[in-house]
This record gives sequence, C-alpha cells and structure tokens, in this order.
Amino acid sequence: MRRRRFLHSLSLFGVLFFAITPSHAENAKSAARVGIKSGIYSPLFREPDEVDRKIQSFALDQRAVTRRQFAEFLKQKPEYSPGRIASRLADKNYLEGWKDNSPPQGTEDLPVSNVSWFAARAYCKQQGGRLPTVDEWEFAADAQNPANLKKILDWYAKPADELPQSSDLKPDGRGLIGMHGVIWEWTEDFSSVLIQGDSRSSNDTSNNFCGAGALNAKRPNEYATFMRFAFRSSLRAASSARSLGFRCAYDSPTSQEKPK
Repeated sequence: MRRRRFLHSLSLFGVLFFAITPSHAENAKSAARVGIKSGIYSPLFREPDEVDRKIQSFALDQRAVTRRQFAEFLKQKPEYSPGRIASRLADKNYLEGWKDNSPPQGTEDLPVSNVSWFAARAYCKQQGGRLPTVDEWEFAADAQNPANLKKILDWYAKPADELPQSSDLKPDGRGLIGMHGVIWEWTEDFSSVLIQGDSRSSNDTSNNFCGAGALNAKRPNEYATFMRFAFRSSLRAASSARSLGFRCAYDSPTSQEKPK
C-alpha cells in the first residue's frame, strides 16, 4: 500500500512538472487577453447617412493564436484535422505543411496560418470566445492612427513567403501585440464591406495585397485600409492563406492583463 502511494505521488509530481515546462509557460503567455475599453469607431466605409459607431467593451487575445495552441484544439476536435475536415469548411491549402496534426518542427510558437474561417470560429467557440467583428478589430488595432500608417504600408509591401517572428514585438498602446506586421486576421463579418477591384480576379489568396476602389469610402486616401478590406472581400469562409490567421474576442471586458 505504501509503495502504491509513493508511485502515485511520483505520478502527480510528473504531471505538475510537465505543466510548468517552458513551452507550456510560453503557451499560457500567448493566451493572455487584453481588455479593450468602449469607445467610438469611425468606419471608413459607410452609408451616406451613417454615423460613427459605439464599440462596447470587450476582451481580445493579446497575440494571434499560435500553432501550438491550434494543435491542442485539434486533439479535442479531430474533425477539424487536415484530411478529415469537410471540403466545404476548408480549401486545399488548409494547414499546409502539417503532419499528424502537428506543425513543422520549430514553428510551434508562430501564429497559426492556412486556417479557414470555419476552423478559426470553432476554435474561438471552444475557448469561450468568438471572432472579433470588423469594427472591433479595426477599433482595437487603432489602424486609422496616422502613426501606424507607415508601418502598415511597409509590411503590406513585403511578400508573404514567411511569417515574421512576433516574440520580440512590443505591445501597442492598448497592450496588444502584432495587430499589424505579422499576419492578416479573420473577423466574424469579414465580407461585410463590398470592394471593387483586382482582388476579385484571382482565387489565389496566398499573397493578395492589392488595394482597390471601394463603395462609400469616407477617406479615399487611406490606402492601407483599402488593402485590408480588399483582402477580406476576396476571401471565402473556406479560404486559407500562408499569411492569414486569427485571434479571439470575448464579450466580457475582463482581461488577464491591465486594460489599456
């Protein structure tokens, strides 16, 4: 009996030790949420009589969801695994390069990409969250701040062959990391704004950075925002791309970090 208790104690110790290994600590860090206080958002695209919108307080993942986190999700939801996911829920590029539900070795802490809207939505639901709306994402990203425009345009001008490391990026004014310059990100209503232009002439979304004309644009000189919305409009819910990932939003404004 004493021997059994001793072995049971060793097993518990092993579980606790595994739970605090560096990789799991990093995973917990990347899952931190930031509280976004309510405020007024002035959308670029609007109807002639539309006014600015009130954004209610909510919380947002500090970083984009990582490949390590998504691999854990696949263990719980194997129906979203490559080779098993229904074709209507993901295109042929879904989780490209993954084997046995694992990303390429050494890339576990990069943002997950090549993931469809359906899969991103399912992941967030399992976490007790959802995808942010376009308005919430644009408001949280402070994308219309002139100070961000050069950084945004410099990144959009680069090819999307490789994902940049986000570990060295500093939090922005709200405490979020990598809202610009790392990946594009899914939103709940990604196709809510109609765009006209070259982005609809091709089914290849892997390197689609083309800006375009738009309907009812309030500020035609905001080229970075035009490109962002053009990319969203070119997507379908089953689409995936090397530079397209996501982060989750939560209706509760409570955060794991001090709200910004």
